Amino acid sequence: MNLGISADSHPLFIILGHLFSYLPFEPAYSLNLLSAVTSSLAVLVVYLVVLEITGSTLAALIGAISLCVSHAFWLHAVIGRIYGLNAFFVMVLALILLKWRKEPTNNRFLYLAAFLFGLGLSNHLIMAFTIIGFLFLLCLLTTEYF
Repeated sequence: MNLGISADSHPLFIILGHLFSYLPFEPAYSLNLLSAVTSSLAVLVVYLVVLEITGSTLAALIGAISLCVSHAFWLHAVIGRIYGLNAFFVMVLALILLKWRKEPTNNRFLYLAAFLFGLGLSNHLIMAFTIIGFLFLLCLLTTEYF
């Protein structure tokens, strides 16, 4: 597998795909497996986000299962595309900012969110649009930084 990464490609997904290509499967199956793994992790993080917001295990389970069986999510989870990894990054960022909400003086959550946001940008540039929502959340939670 050639790792020639251009500026307009998805470098993180390509690097992870290269790592998955070492599995004893065909390359197409390995990329599909990467997409399935990252989509599964996104569903897990959705469960954790809903649990963090509501405190209800039942609501978190219903939310995660609803995402898991939705047609649009399932369509991109079973083929080798970048969207599962992108969904994972968006949900992890939401979870980290919800954790930060409980400890607003602890800046390690913000540093971790900034690092993961940068990783998410290396997967897909659509991640840049999520900064609007995350900045809005930060403004609602505290005015100390703005």
